[in-house]
Amino acid sequence: MKKISIILISIALFSNSCTKDKGNGMIVSTNMDISYLDKSGNDLLDPSTPGYYSPNNMHVFKMVDGVKKEVNDPMMQSPKDFLIYKNDSLKRYFLRIFLDNPTYLQLNLNTTDTMICEIDRSNGNKILKKFSYNGVIYWDNIQKEQRITIIK
Repeated sequence: MKKISIILISIALFSNSCTKDKGNGMIVSTNMDISYLDKSGNDLLDPSTPGYYSPNNMHVFKMVDGVKKEVNDPMMQSPKDFLIYKNDSLKRYFLRIFLDNPTYLQLNLNTTDTMICEIDRSNGNKILKKFSYNGVIYWDNIQKEQRITIIK
């Protein structure tokens, strides 16, 4: 019963965080879903891919009072500000990262990437408006799904 309650609460929170406002509530939509492929098209988040990016080696850093700090809040649903899931219809794994400006993603010991975003913080809302990855704008259309592919 406890598992069912947790699942239902998670679904309610997740579905509410990415919906359009009808004028009565707050919108929070500051995540980006990222697929990582190598030059041959292999999914670098798939554990069956040699040299894949293991979530155990990933770390997210954000600026706090001008200091770069690792995100780790055990009280949050995603304590390290990311999660990895498989999109069955696209047959690909995605990393969902929760953004602030700037956000640094350490994929492994040798690779740390920088994400810069523009977030509209008006009327109590937080809505992603533009997203760049290592200096390249990958997304700037709030009408499109917040999903991109990075080739490594």
